[in-house]
Amino acid sequence: MWILFVQEKMTKITDKTKIRLPSDRRYFLFALKTMGEITWMIAVPIVALAIFGKWLDSRYNTSPLFIILGFVLAAILSGLTVSRRAKELGKEYQDLDNVEVEKDNMN
Repeated sequence: MWILFVQEKMTKITDKTKIRLPSDRRYFLFALKTMGEITWMIAVPIVALAIFGKWLDSRYNTSPLFIILGFVLAAILSGLTVSRRAKELGKEYQDLDNVEVEKDNMN
């Protein structure tokens, strides 16, 4: 008896909270794509240039010089690529909003 009562109350609560727009999934996927792209744009140059700097340091016996230069160069390259891609992603995000508005106007 109590189980049926609790189950009924829970379905009423979940029915009220399940109100979602059909476009929520597009925004969620866009956010995941954005996080993945920016993560790779930052991580790959840092790892690659740090490894290359470590190799140069061991080859020429200049302990932290080339690894530090690698990090600095990676930070500059990552900053430039992320800022350029962020501008493109901003336009893509606006296009998501425009598609949603056009669909609303069609209905």
